[in-house]
Amino acid sequence: MPKPLVISIAMTTYNGERFLQEQLDSFLQQTCLPDELVVCDDGSHDRTIAILESFSSRAPFPVRIYRNNANLGYSKNFEKAGSLCTGDIIAFSDQDDVWDAQKLEKFAKIMTDDPEVGFIFCDADIVDEELNSLGFSFWNFHNISKTFAIFSKGELLDYFFNYDFILGAVTAIRKCIYTSLVPIPPSWVYDDWLPFASSVVSKVVKLPYEFNKYRKHINQSCGLRKINRSIIEKIIDNSYKDTRAHFFNKEIKWLNGFIYLYKNNLIDGTIMRKIDEVIFHCDKRANIPYNIMHRIPFILNEIISGRYHKFYKGWRSAFRDLISI
Repeated sequence: MPKPLVISIAMTTYNGERFLQEQLDSFLQQTCLPDELVVCDDGSHDRTIAILESFSSRAPFPVRIYRNNANLGYSKNFEKAGSLCTGDIIAFSDQDDVWDAQKLEKFAKIMTDDPEVGFIFCDADIVDEELNSLGFSFWNFHNISKTFAIFSKGELLDYFFNYDFILGAVTAIRKCIYTSLVPIPPSWVYDDWLPFASSVVSKVVKLPYEFNKYRKHINQSCGLRKINRSIIEKIIDNSYKDTRAHFFNKEIKWLNGFIYLYKNNLIDGTIMRKIDEVIFHCDKRANIPYNIMHRIPFILNEIISGRYHKFYKGWRSAFRDLISI
């Protein structure tokens, strides 16, 4: 029988007094309790620390609270929290969600049964401040198929080239994998980098369950716009992404990620070629000619190559490149 894995929760806080207690209470309701909770606070000046200390005094597992001397920002703060965890599995937690009672049990079972699985992510029900469902999940919002899947190394790369992130608060990673992927490279954030890089070096499991209630409120770091947007709203929302600055920044991001993986011997030839291709596409779009007539050969070439469809929104992106100034 496999040895039980030690489970850590890595949580970050910042002025989270309004919703924090409900999330902490959901940890106590887990059918498989965590072995430790590591919290990194980023300079709260409300009752966040008092709530954490009170919880620590009655929790049936160790709670370690760290207060940053300077504000790190949410991504670096999560990186720090993960690095301070001692468990075999690190499950990341926001301060304002509420977890389903079976979340840690399901995650731990998958990683216990298959040692090659290095990263897991699930869905989340999008709720209002009072935890009332808004009628759609995170996967609904991003058009992610709601089916169970196990991906071998490199299989998810095309997904990550098209989408910016998987919600960090619905993920768990093996500590041994995490250690090989930090510090996070420049231009990346933790819930962008960890899913992508984990998919390069390990199996990834996609669980079609809404194990998180993800609050939508004005003070959260990353919000969601409404799901039923009009065609005009979608065009306006997407058009800002297809700019020279955006593609230059994205090229730098992928280049930084490529360098990190290469220097740490975490990348094989097939993956190198894929990353090379997305960097090439970003570079071309960052340097697209101003003259519309000069753009046509470039756009046709990228259409024929399939890169518009592989890395962006296909014909819609090509059309915007043609008419953008």
